Amino acid sequence: MVTKEFAEASAEVNEILKYFPKSKVEKIPLKLRGFFEKSASRDYIVKIDSNKTLDKQENIKEKTKDLMTIIYRNYWCNEEERKELDKKLIENDIKYEEELKKKYNPNDIFKNNVEEKKIENNQEKEAGERENNLNIVEQKESIFKRLINKIRNIFHK
Repeated sequence: MVTKEFAEASAEVNEILKYFPKSKVEKIPLKLRGFFEKSASRDYIVKIDSNKTLDKQENIKEKTKDLMTIIYRNYWCNEEERKELDKKLIENDIKYEEELKKKYNPNDIFKNNVEEKKIENNQEKEAGERENNLNIVEQKESIFKRLINKIRNIFHK
């Protein structure tokens, strides 16, 4: 089952390949070209500006760029270019992984939770201290109230 994103990217790849010389396109295995043809979306309208280079195209999908990179690496570049491209791809992977580590670092996530709990605990302690301070204040009964309570106690016995 081909996803919608891949079907649209396949349609874009097919359209892009029309702008390349036949000698370059023939270096791509027929089976792979057939797969792109079969999986391409029929109702997706591809917008390619033939005046711009592939890397400056604004309307093409990232998936299309990825597929074209794979095609270039596997079928069109020489050994020296392949090594350079592999080096760049590895560097990009490392940068991406570092970004993910920074964003989803479990130590930082738990650190934030611990800090939030400390703040909550401090707020609870402060609230408890305020309550204790309120309990320290004693209210004295008036003389009349004490007298009435004594009389009640005598009659209840």
